[in-house]
Amino acid sequence: MTPTLLIDPHRLFRQGLVRLLEGSRYQVVAEHATVEEALASRLSEIRPAPRLIVLDPGSDKAQSIPALRAAIPDARLVMLTSNLQTDRLRQAVEAHADGYLTKDHDPGELTAALDRVMDGHTLLPAGLSAFRIPAPKPAAPRGLTVREAEILRRLVNGDSNRMIADHLSLSEMVVKASVKQLLRKIKAANRTQAALWAIHQGLDRPRALSA
Repeated sequence: MTPTLLIDPHRLFRQGLVRLLEGSRYQVVAEHATVEEALASRLSEIRPAPRLIVLDPGSDKAQSIPALRAAIPDARLVMLTSNLQTDRLRQAVEAHADGYLTKDHDPGELTAALDRVMDGHTLLPAGLSAFRIPAPKPAAPRGLTVREAEILRRLVNGDSNRMIADHLSLSEMVVKASVKQLLRKIKAANRTQAALWAIHQGLDRPRALSA
């Protein structure tokens, strides 16, 4: 039996997941709507102590997830969200999450994925595993122009080509070509990989770069 802490902003989903996990190795021993709510409770008094945290951060503050990990340091952490969002991926990477899963899995796939996490594996969306670097972020790489760095920051925000074009006062065609060239330059297969690469390089935070 694996004691599990469930955090999700939607009560209906929490209730459904509790029922889904019945009969599996996972027993939900506590549930909360937010990380802040969980932190305000007496997590250290939960018995048996959670060995797995299944979390949809919702509108939780970024710093709350590391605080949750510190409160239950021995638990494995899986982020379970509705879709692939760059800000959620950033949170998962920075919190050293053991898994990032989406809610479109069927019940068997979900429990199998949780089993792999509890067996010591790290599960990230296909193509992103190589971008999980638990070491401190290195300095921003040389060779990026100011425009390329700004495009990467826009990709981290999840902006479309049109939004990037409006922000940089460029044509959408120029942005499309620039993104394509940038993906080749940093050897990223798609925009999401480029955004994760940018996060690991510290480009999601403002910094001065030379053109």
